[in-house]
Amino acid sequence: MPSILMLVLLAAVPGHRDWGKIPGQCEACHVGHGIPGMKMAPVGEPDLCLRCHGGAARLTEMVKQGYVSASAAPQDISRETAMPSLHDNLKSCSACHAGHGIAAPPYISGKGPKPGTKRTNQFEYELCAGCHGGNPIFQSPASFHSVRTLPKSGFFPSLKSGGMTARTWINCSDCHGVSDASLPRGVHASVNAHLLKFNDQTLDGQAESASTYAQCYACHDRNSILQNESFSLHQTHIVNGMTSCYSCHDSHAGRTLPHLLAIEDESRNDRISPDLHGRKTYTQTGNLAGVCSLTCHGVNHDGWAYGPKTSLRKQEATVPVLKRRAQDIPVATDKRK
Repeated sequence: MPSILMLVLLAAVPGHRDWGKIPGQCEACHVGHGIPGMKMAPVGEPDLCLRCHGGAARLTEMVKQGYVSASAAPQDISRETAMPSLHDNLKSCSACHAGHGIAAPPYISGKGPKPGTKRTNQFEYELCAGCHGGNPIFQSPASFHSVRTLPKSGFFPSLKSGGMTARTWINCSDCHGVSDASLPRGVHASVNAHLLKFNDQTLDGQAESASTYAQCYACHDRNSILQNESFSLHQTHIVNGMTSCYSCHDSHAGRTLPHLLAIEDESRNDRISPDLHGRKTYTQTGNLAGVCSLTCHGVNHDGWAYGPKTSLRKQEATVPVLKRRAQDIPVATDKRK
């Protein structure tokens, strides 16, 4: 009669329950006693997991001791541990992973939230919220990327054709994680800041290119953005003014404004400040149209209106101003979390 533990393991994912690859069975990870609070483990995390997932030398030793079969091929995350941007929980694998594994349901990318890696019936975004609950995307924002839910309506600018639509779900790991396909999947580490899969410059003064904002351009069509199809002065700001996408938009959600705009966000005081009348606001006045009252890079936007029906005279007047400012843009603090 199988024990309760064996039933749990049999219901888990392949790998940690495959005794053909783990002839050491439970003893591959557990000992009779061990470190207090460590579930009878011989060593603490992450060393416990890195005995098999820490490179060829460590795995060879586990095979030599008879704990793991020579035919086993556990994911090697040793290369990721050397990357400059590391997930804090890389020191505690069990914070995000179930040690015995879980029975993950089938998943079709973009058709719904991705299942989590910790508990059955938990979505990935719920797992992430356990540590990142203060992120605006989890705080009922006015606009957001479709991580927790799909928006009921709205304008979705410059999405690449043939892929994403307004009804496409986005997962945290769609943007965060390693971009090298040869490395194990997961939000473990990255060569880019903020554990991003692709480069995304968040400080101003950077020359626009496909690589400068590669993370944004992974979903948003660069040509459409630079041709001002979604905002009449995108090119003026991004190319001429060398203003980063992040200076106006929050990558996760807009707390109070549409289009992920962070203009009213008090955490952006080092980038956007009130205009000469003390206003720091954006008001949407129609499709692709709005009014900005703020100061950005020392340029006073005193009720400046934007949109396809707005006189180009006022819009074009910003070009020489931004060009002059581009060489003397203050270095702003990157407060992304």
